[in-house]
Amino acid sequence: MKIGCALLAAGTSSRFGSNKLKQSFHGHSLFEIALLTLSAVEGFSCTTIVSRDDDMLLLAKRHGFDAVLNNRPDLGISRSIKLALEHMKGLDAVMFMVCDQPLLKPESIIRLIKSYKDAPNHIHALSYMGRRGNPVIFPSMFFDELLNLSGDVGGNAIIKRHPQNLVLCEATSGSELMDIDDTDSFLRLYKMK
Repeated sequence: MKIGCALLAAGTSSRFGSNKLKQSFHGHSLFEIALLTLSAVEGFSCTTIVSRDDDMLLLAKRHGFDAVLNNRPDLGISRSIKLALEHMKGLDAVMFMVCDQPLLKPESIIRLIKSYKDAPNHIHALSYMGRRGNPVIFPSMFFDELLNLSGDVGGNAIIKRHPQNLVLCEATSGSELMDIDDTDSFLRLYKMK
């Protein structure tokens, strides 16, 4: 089975007030933490980082990942999804991951990959106590639907269309699913580490 990984890092961080992915979190930027987390996971045929920032793309390449420029982040997350899928060909599935979950553990990603391999015709999402979060693995049967998304609409729309195809995979703690939207959520997670 060929599984790709798409790290979506082209958001505008409008609620944060600046590019949150460059924000330092215990010595590393949120973007670097995501790269380090992925570097600790084996099993991906390819990993593609989609960003609007040249420095971040250069850093992704230094980590050995493919880098794709999203020069129109204003078109929403659907643009990054399309760019990632168009860059990665011949895959059985793609895991989509965001960069603002600094407490996400490699072990949970490995468990998510195993969950997919056990039931490859389903969408697999990391969760905690039944609450769905990110990352999410989509098998290739959903690629066309993902490519047809538009605006600031992501994979959540596909999951809502196919709830019977969703498998939840438990993270080790709820903090792994917590993301950073604004400075308040940043400070909460910073204190939790």
